[in-house]
Amino acid sequence: MKCALTFFNRSEAVYTDVIFYNTSRNCTSFELRHGSRKWSTVLILKKGSFRCQIEDSEFVAREDEIVLFPGNLIFHREVLEPLSFHQLGFFVSAECPWLSAAVAGVLNLPHDHVRHIIEELDLLQFTPEEEVGEVYRRILEQILLENWLYRPHDAPFGKKADPIISKALRYINAHLSEVIRIPDIADAVHLSNTGLIWKFRNELHCTPSEMVFTLRMQHAKYLLLETNESIQEIATRCGYANQFYFSNAFRKRFHMAPGQFRVTIGRR
Repeated sequence: MKCALTFFNRSEAVYTDVIFYNTSRNCTSFELRHGSRKWSTVLILKKGSFRCQIEDSEFVAREDEIVLFPGNLIFHREVLEPLSFHQLGFFVSAECPWLSAAVAGVLNLPHDHVRHIIEELDLLQFTPEEEVGEVYRRILEQILLENWLYRPHDAPFGKKADPIISKALRYINAHLSEVIRIPDIADAVHLSNTGLIWKFRNELHCTPSEMVFTLRMQHAKYLLLETNESIQEIATRCGYANQFYFSNAFRKRFHMAPGQFRVTIGRR
């Protein structure tokens, strides 16, 4: 059963530009089994499996995996088990460093992270229409960024992980419950503050502070869904001494309060 198909006007976004979203349930065949598109697509697989060939790469995609179909590449695909999925079509700037790690096929995200993305997409019916395009863009960028972060260190494609960035990310993840200042991260990787900021902008196209926020919010989602800790305890573990500020930050990122997120997702 095919559900809603939503198109968006192309924006002036620097790196990613979502042009459509759609979702299907219990799909037994693809409308386009063979061919290519001008835009790229990520298919976020909730249930089922399918066999696919993109250029010379052959694979089987299964539940809780995300498949990238890059623009202008020919693919062949066949449903093996009825599919339920979400799909985002997009254009992306060649300057986007996250796409350099995203080769055609199954992306590198852990299955539990994919499940959280699926749950968030399932809930978008509760998101105001004027905000939904921005939410899709943020989810797409989360997918591309996490694929970059979880790529193999010996990956033969694109540019390999910068060891300084990798060390900085390990430092941030190890200190999420603490106050994290740019000088602290810079000291840990033996760079000046300016050098650290330049490195993050050049490699990740965000500031260190923006990355700290992203990783804290991802950790908050995990704790809300996987533990019984109180909102205050989770706020503390994510580096917020004040529950009010934590809740505001979480709402800004996910368009719902932490408690609402836990109750809504936890009942699924």
